Amino acid sequence: MNKTHLYDLAYEFRNSKVWKQIFEAELFAVKLPRKSAGENIAYCSLMGRGGEHMALAVYIGAEAFTSYRRIAAKGLDYSPGNMSNLLVQDCIQCSIEQRDQFGPDELDELKAYCKKAGISFRAPFPQFTRFYPYCVPWKVSETNDWSAMEASLSVITKLAGELKKYGKSALGLRPIAVELHSEAYASEQLDLFDDTIADDVTIPLYSIRDGNLVTERVPLPPYTERPLPAPTQFNDITMAKLMRKKQRGVYECELIRLPEPVDGKPPYLPAMLLTVDGDGLVLHPAMSSKPMYDPDEMINEFVSALGDAYPKTIKVRTVETKSLLEEFCRRAKIRLVDTEELDLLDEAVDSMMYHMGYGYDEEEEGGDIDDLIEMLGEMTLEDIRMLPDMILDQMLEAAELFPPEIVKK
Repeated sequence: MNKTHLYDLAYEFRNSKVWKQIFEAELFAVKLPRKSAGENIAYCSLMGRGGEHMALAVYIGAEAFTSYRRIAAKGLDYSPGNMSNLLVQDCIQCSIEQRDQFGPDELDELKAYCKKAGISFRAPFPQFTRFYPYCVPWKVSETNDWSAMEASLSVITKLAGELKKYGKSALGLRPIAVELHSEAYASEQLDLFDDTIADDVTIPLYSIRDGNLVTERVPLPPYTERPLPAPTQFNDITMAKLMRKKQRGVYECELIRLPEPVDGKPPYLPAMLLTVDGDGLVLHPAMSSKPMYDPDEMINEFVSALGDAYPKTIKVRTVETKSLLEEFCRRAKIRLVDTEELDLLDEAVDSMMYHMGYGYDEEEEGGDIDDLIEMLGEMTLEDIRMLPDMILDQMLEAAELFPPEIVKK
């Protein structure tokens, strides 16, 4: 990986301001010079037309592109307690950022590059970031990721020059409005959409050959979700002991993500299986010890927390929770019910978040609110975007406690 060449391309990308010419919805693909994690196509979206976040986002393969589908279509579950909408992106980004978004080591690297390249060390600077699901945005480290970013930056910088000569239509760019699963819509104009299925929708596939931009077309990849973790190992003795206990009542369960990251490379948001019995008592939660939780570990902790009784019925709301509990419920002869109403669990989550410092009492005055206002005032828009929607909703409900500029943010 030639980091100097990557910075050359990133600065060319910055200087081109190509995001002023291409809409975020005008998706395109890049043929990768070598397979990255078994994939040879990256799907790209260019952000920045609105002037807030200028970045090239690169999604390697159909599974990664599904995370773009989920964000673009807003097809996420925003119900209280479900935090799967937090940091779902699976992509690499080259963004254009101000100085305060960089650590000392990053600034030293940029300063050394600028000195070597003979250019002014002046913000904004290009920044490379890796987004993994349920993880804090992190530095790019994998060789395949660098290779995919290099190929994509080579294309976008070449594309910037071609656009001035030939225009978007000649280069095959058109707005694509994606939906979840297999649905997609495409048209030459934003205000005129023809209903089609994903297999009929194509986007330009670019590559660089002998210094020239080569354009082909490739189908828009279908919705391709990663398989949800599900337990595969059940201790027969433990299950037999469980079923000798009393079976009574209706419990509510949900797999949630805590908003506070724990140490890791990258740091991640731990999963927790929260369980509330029919009396509103919160059982000892089953916690994950890795970004994508170990389902066998969590089921064992869940069984241990049940105590002297176990439920006749378990109510769940999310597909992830159902996947975790389905086989266990079948073996334990527990009725598993899908429902949107988990009132006891929602109360438990609100209470837990409040005591963790993520919920706010509208009648509470003084230092806590002052500290929060100061913190929000210092946060960038990108920082605020990474807050869970549940927390943002709670703060908006208490909008009268905040100055107008904070509410606007």
